[in-house]
Amino acid sequence: MERSSGGPAGVSSSRPRPLRPEEIAGAFRAPIEPVRIGPGYRLALLAVASAMLLLPVAYLGLAGLVAWGTLQHARHGHDRVADSSSFRLRALAYGGPIVAGVVVTLLLLKPLVARRGREEFVLELDPAAEPTLFQFVTRLCETVRAPVPRRIEVDLTANAAAGFQNGTAGFLTGRLTLRFGLLLARELSIRDFGGVLAHELGHFSQRGAMRVSFLIRTVHAWFARVVFERDAFDEGLEKSFSESHFVLVKLIVLLAIGSVWVTRGILWLFLAASHALCCVLLRQMEIDADRHEVRVAGSSSFQATLESIHVLDVPRTAYMARIVLAPRGCELPDDLPAAVSSLLSTGAEPLRAGVRSQLVSARTRAFDTHPSFRDRVRNAVAESAPGVLRLEGPASSLFSDFGATCRDATAGLYRHVLGRAAERIRLVPVEPAREERNADEGSEPALLRAFGSAVPELRALGPLALRPTVDRVDEASLCSHREVLLKSLDGAAARAAALSRARERLLLALRAQAIRDAGFQIPDDVRAPNPNSARAAFLSIAASLDPLFSLAASRIAMAMGFSLRSRRPEGERAGAAVLLPVFEAVDRTFEDVLALEEAHEMLGSLLSAYRHHPSRKTLFAEIRGRVAEIHAAVERLRARLGAIRDPFGDASPGASVFDRLMAADPVGGDPRRVHARAVRCVERYRALRRRILGRFALAAEQAERFLGLPPLPSPAEGDTHRTRPRDET
Repeated sequence: MERSSGGPAGVSSSRPRPLRPEEIAGAFRAPIEPVRIGPGYRLALLAVASAMLLLPVAYLGLAGLVAWGTLQHARHGHDRVADSSSFRLRALAYGGPIVAGVVVTLLLLKPLVARRGREEFVLELDPAAEPTLFQFVTRLCETVRAPVPRRIEVDLTANAAAGFQNGTAGFLTGRLTLRFGLLLARELSIRDFGGVLAHELGHFSQRGAMRVSFLIRTVHAWFARVVFERDAFDEGLEKSFSESHFVLVKLIVLLAIGSVWVTRGILWLFLAASHALCCVLLRQMEIDADRHEVRVAGSSSFQATLESIHVLDVPRTAYMARIVLAPRGCELPDDLPAAVSSLLSTGAEPLRAGVRSQLVSARTRAFDTHPSFRDRVRNAVAESAPGVLRLEGPASSLFSDFGATCRDATAGLYRHVLGRAAERIRLVPVEPAREERNADEGSEPALLRAFGSAVPELRALGPLALRPTVDRVDEASLCSHREVLLKSLDGAAARAAALSRARERLLLALRAQAIRDAGFQIPDDVRAPNPNSARAAFLSIAASLDPLFSLAASRIAMAMGFSLRSRRPEGERAGAAVLLPVFEAVDRTFEDVLALEEAHEMLGSLLSAYRHHPSRKTLFAEIRGRVAEIHAAVERLRARLGAIRDPFGDASPGASVFDRLMAADPVGGDPRRVHARAVRCVERYRALRRRILGRFALAAEQAERFLGLPPLPSPAEGDTHRTRPRDET
């Protein structure tokens, strides 16, 4: 895996202050009141555990019964079919049950010996490297009266779990393993995070009952695993079926897969029996574990914590699907928890509202192993516990270096899921991309205020239009310039809309001209404008907007000049200095991009005609001519922008501005692909230009805010205007 260093200099993720040992020692007021379980509950646990242990015995008995029946048929079945006159019938009647019995017996025994499929990825933490976290968990175990885990593991889920270390060995020795997701540690506070861990440790707080409950959970989980999970044998069968080229082999493997599903059906019956036996007790175990959680963290935050766990699982699942389907050489975030957090920061409320509506509408059903969300919240509120955990702050502060742990776990997950293909993945930092997005979100409104929504997308600003004048800038001149600009902004949106309509009329005229040049007759009822008059009208309206654009650009330049001359933060001053030469280079190619747009519009009309008249030689010659024009325009852009480095952190390392415009879209010879890529290039150009202008407008507002000047008024609702989006054909 290759790690990218993308992102502008000076951008770094905030890192919480590490906690001191004395803070952890005094984090808990006192041990919580034990969660009592009555003798009736203990007897129910013992009865269910005994019944659960009988299920594997019954399952083995079924396998033994099938084997015994097969053996009896092999010993005595020949005598029963000896009277048959046909040799084939005798062979089928005698050998068929033997083959079927052996296959079913082996498949029934398969879950006992078959290796599990791919194990889940976990990262074990070192107590010497994470002393604060281990101290916190130890104090938490003392508070809930649970045994201290010998190992702490982390993964990239939004869940937590506690269990005996190494299965049966841990069951005999009492050694526990605690596992939790780094997503929880990133998003939850220390109080809520401690409550989630207390929930899991609460399952083991009753020394006598914890082994009984472990037996119940283990047997139930084993049946669920062998029914729903694929083991190594299943994966081998599927691989053999997909890779074999012989029909007979495929048929045999297909019969084996069918037999596996038959035995899975038998196992499902045992799973249903175990489910019916233990579902009520498992729900009660969850309620008892919730009591441990609220007595540690308090009842007030229980509902929000439970919602957060479900909300975090949605983008996490989306990222996991993206990892599994990752193509060769693609980019993936180097810190999965940070990527999920960044995604949630832009759309958490709609997602949370949708998850909450689903949770609230759910009801506890007879065979559910967990109580419904409403029942769990109701029981937590009934506890009315203030909580004994007094430590505040993010849970990530419990780690020595939380970011490094997340990056190590993310890289390990990629290697676990992708195998050798992980070497072809490029890891991209998350925080710089998040900073970029936050800056872009603030720059768009500033851009609309700066130009009165008449953003110069169809007009170049000219050389040095935004060059800051550092020497002769004072507050009075900036204020007077703003007053003149405010008067000029009246009706700016209407003039920008007129310019956009004039551009559309010019493109329509060019499309009609391309059709005429190809030898077609324009119908009389189609009123196509003359290209020369349409271009003259467009240039006239554009020239009328030049004074407004000049005033707006001068105001931005004056504000940025004041920012460069003042003691503004280094990051804000450096941003304008980096983007200014890039914008000037981009602005100088404005006419080339307009020519590229006109060429692809004319090519699009010719391709539409070619669908109906593919045999016209004149039409094909015109298409080749327009393709050549697009190639020439792209080469001019390459010559002017190929050496200009892309200034934004979401670009590939060493990428140029031209690379952003083409985005790995080589212009080949297929006219339709040439047309589509030219359309995308124009769209990317306008987006890049608008993005840089927005950064300048935002920097100007920050400088004016430093002087105590209010932002310019926002355009009225409905006045905002942008050029029409293009369809990618």
